[in-house]
Amino acid sequence: MTKLVKDAFSIETEVDFSEKELLEIISCLTLKDEIESGYSDKFHLHHEENIVKHVNHILSSKISGYKKEKSFTIYFTHDVDWVKINTPLSYLKSGLSGTLRKIKWFSFSELYHRRNLIRFTDELIAFEKIHGFHSIFFLPSSNYDPFNRYGSRVDLNDKTSKDFFQMLLSNNVGIGLHGSYHARYKNSYAEEAKKLAEALNREITMHRNHYLNFDPANLWQQMENAGIRYDFSIGYIYDQGLRTTLPFSFKGLDVLQNRISNVTGIPLLFMDLPDTLTDKEKTIREFRENIQILKTYNGTASILFHAENLCLYPELFELYSQIIDICKSEGAVINPELK
Repeated sequence: MTKLVKDAFSIETEVDFSEKELLEIISCLTLKDEIESGYSDKFHLHHEENIVKHVNHILSSKISGYKKEKSFTIYFTHDVDWVKINTPLSYLKSGLSGTLRKIKWFSFSELYHRRNLIRFTDELIAFEKIHGFHSIFFLPSSNYDPFNRYGSRVDLNDKTSKDFFQMLLSNNVGIGLHGSYHARYKNSYAEEAKKLAEALNREITMHRNHYLNFDPANLWQQMENAGIRYDFSIGYIYDQGLRTTLPFSFKGLDVLQNRISNVTGIPLLFMDLPDTLTDKEKTIREFRENIQILKTYNGTASILFHAENLCLYPELFELYSQIIDICKSEGAVINPELK
């Protein structure tokens, strides 16, 4: 067990973890409690009211003492759920926008002209360049399915999508696979990664699952088979915090084969949702607390803002700007290259 834990955190020195501590670390990294409890809500996701966990400060402090890193790292990322926005579902959302509190969407005119999201994303990238970093964009490649809530709204063969991809490539941003909602069941990650790589003429080595709907037991083997080296899926949708309770990137522990994976897991600390703005002061306060945890232990985590949400909600863009400023002021290393 000692070797597993040392390899997971790339610790090269001798360690003095007790057997209880080793078991607890392995339990945290493999999400053992979630696998055994089987909590699931209507979206087939783990029920976060039951699994939101507090940081394990005792283990975090001990692990941090053995690691070489002397600074903490933040990766800013964007999941791209929509590119082709003139779809039947999109027009329905436009019709409901303003009539239902939680639905805000592009106007019919914006849907017709289609390029609004591309133009905004280009401006978003320029904004991030001013702050000195290139973010990572996760793109879906599963079969285009505009009528399905969980389906892909990105058509790889559509001109708008091709223009969007070319804009990303010309800006030299990071690009990863946004694995489909059903990929965990169909084991289709390798096929999806290959399709995206062919569409972009670029190697795909990063991944985050749509709706964070991954299988904790099979994730690492599935990622390896798809040629993925970095996974960003382990986090919460409805809350901010560290799902493993440990503020570090780590090599995945393949519980089915009792081995260390070649894939590095980078925890998701924060995901944007319109509800994030319900109590902005609380959101910022909790985020500052989480950043202090990362800083204390020289940890690593990612932050997710959806491009279409930033485009639709100016106040969310203001929050994004604040979060960037907080990370910079606390001395975070932002979006270093992943090799």
